[in-house]
Amino acid sequence: MDFKELEYFSTIVKCGNLTHAARQLYVSQPTLSKFLQKLEEDLGLVLFQRGSRRLKLTYAGQRYYAHVERILSQKREMDAEMTDILMLVSRRSDAASRCRRYYPSSTKSFRRYSSAL
Repeated sequence: MDFKELEYFSTIVKCGNLTHAARQLYVSQPTLSKFLQKLEEDLGLVLFQRGSRRLKLTYAGQRYYAHVERILSQKREMDAEMTDILMLVSRRSDAASRCRRYYPSSTKSFRRYSSAL
């Protein structure tokens, strides 16, 4: 399972309806329906009680959803941290090029310092 599929499951739970979830995810309703059917088949568990229009999580579905949300939260944290690091490295790279122009002798120590990060 990849992150896209975790997002699918999370969105289905939040919307409580495959049609609304499909609209929000910009996929077709049959695509989500097949995804959910395959997921339940792979797990060997029923994750939703299907009502007239609303999907309600079973106990297994609640537990699965808790793990999905934790994984997606950690991914968002990781993405944010990597973005911060990328911005920091970019700033240091910009500073190094400016430093090389104006202070050529000090760039060796700067390269040693920035490569340690």
